[in-house]
Amino acid sequence: MLCLAVLAVIAPTAGASTPSWASFDMTVPKALTDLEQYFYAQVAVNFGIPPQTVPLTVDLSSDLLAVFSEDCDLCGGSTFFDQTESSTFQDPIQSWPNATAQFNGSYVHDVVGMGQLGGSTSQFVLIHNMSINYLPRLTNGNLGLYTNSSTPNGILTTLSQQSTLLNPVLGMRFDPVNPKLTLGALDPADYDGEINWLQMETPGPMWTYANAFKVDGVKGYNGSFLSLGSQLRAGIDSRASIPVSRCIIPATIFILRSK
Repeated sequence: MLCLAVLAVIAPTAGASTPSWASFDMTVPKALTDLEQYFYAQVAVNFGIPPQTVPLTVDLSSDLLAVFSEDCDLCGGSTFFDQTESSTFQDPIQSWPNATAQFNGSYVHDVVGMGQLGGSTSQFVLIHNMSINYLPRLTNGNLGLYTNSSTPNGILTTLSQQSTLLNPVLGMRFDPVNPKLTLGALDPADYDGEINWLQMETPGPMWTYANAFKVDGVKGYNGSFLSLGSQLRAGIDSRASIPVSRCIIPATIFILRSK
């Protein structure tokens, strides 16, 4: 099964970097078997010098870039970030305003990169302790890919402001045959025919999913079309335990904000 999502990112600003695009392998389950089961997706992100590669949990409902510290209490996963091994790590002793008793950390600075993209000093949250209630949905850290120009600390915003991205778009492919995240362009190998662009919206302040779009209906492989009316909206979000009538894209059920 192929599930593709394309989201708009904020317009880039002037910078010294040469704009580019790249695809990154994404770890996903080999099969979707039960809607009550959690379906994760992870993408490798490099932290520090020398680079430490940490597979972060993809989160479409937040802009938070966070990684679990090597000595993190009760954190889930198998690959954490050891700040003592990085020669470029900086701890300005800056608190994270959204820290709670169940999910606590602080703002730090270090070199962050994804393949040939990035590789510059960025701010992120270093997680020190986490409640077991977050397991198994959040492991190793959080890669927030929520697209909003008002989120200054998101990795997409940072790459865009550095003029690193060739185009202000990202693409995601969740099928187990070739799962990947593409930043800066749409990989032509993933598309056949014309691309249909949809306007993203947030219907109201109480709307659960920030990235939503209208759905006209369902089209079958045989060309048949079932209209669903004009008021149905689907949320591109990262919650696993949601009604089957929603569009399900796997990641973490918790909404985490950097600010």
